[in-house]
Amino acid sequence: MTMEPAVGRASRKSAVLGYKALEPAGSKWHWHGWACVIGCLLLMMYYTTVSGWMLAYFFKFVSGAFTTVTVETSDSVFANMLGNPVEMGIFMAITVAGGLLRRSGGGAEGARKRSQRS
Repeated sequence: MTMEPAVGRASRKSAVLGYKALEPAGSKWHWHGWACVIGCLLLMMYYTTVSGWMLAYFFKFVSGAFTTVTVETSDSVFANMLGNPVEMGIFMAITVAGGLLRRSGGGAEGARKRSQRS
């Protein structure tokens, strides 16, 4: 978990190009760069799905969908959500869009820089 940021900082390149730039001649370290990219994509699929579930639960809680749920029937809320791929897809898409909007805005550092310009 700490090697990839170190390679990125040392090479000032992406994971794949960073390993290519820093590897000794004839070695296969650039393959690890591809493994990092694939690992990040797999993690992104997992975290966006779970974040979508959390967002769906938040909206269900705010809308009052849990007022009639008892301990015995609480598992049905999750099972119903899993049985509705459109609902899961919508909330996952909202999560991805929120992440893209946040990232495109530059986060807190970008907001600070924009506020200093005006």
